Amino acid sequence: MLGATALAVLGCTPPPTTAQVTGPLALDVPELCTKCLEVLRCESGDRETIYVLHEKSFGAQIATIWTYLVWLVRAKTEDFRDASILVRERVAGEWGPVSRTDDLRARLDIWNRRIELPGAVISLKDASWTDAAGARLGRCTQLRNLDASRFLKELP
Repeated sequence: MLGATALAVLGCTPPPTTAQVTGPLALDVPELCTKCLEVLRCESGDRETIYVLHEKSFGAQIATIWTYLVWLVRAKTEDFRDASILVRERVAGEWGPVSRTDDLRARLDIWNRRIELPGAVISLKDASWTDAAGARLGRCTQLRNLDASRFLKELP
């Protein structure tokens, strides 16, 4: 195996060993948890967007074992999760009906500690929520375990 100096001489950079963004995270979405249901509630004025990152399928859970082994040699920089997006708006002080989009993919950018979704990016570092072009939309909170399940059941 080539050392970092030999790789640099050959014009290659060694693979990253840690995330570029470090320190405490405002949102903790574990990239190797196969049975985790993650619910991120993002608010912007009278609009609420709920991002649901689903548990991994059985095949993806098996593949995670391989990921653990690869991490011994090279740090993981991304992961993917099936996702759903639920949107509702407040009209006259009351939440309106929920529109739902399923069968989406979310990319967990481990290197930059963010989640990339269709049309949006959520920073795990500071919980900021931006559109794909980088314009600020609002902030997100993470619902955990029973709170997440209860919240999803209570949506109309």
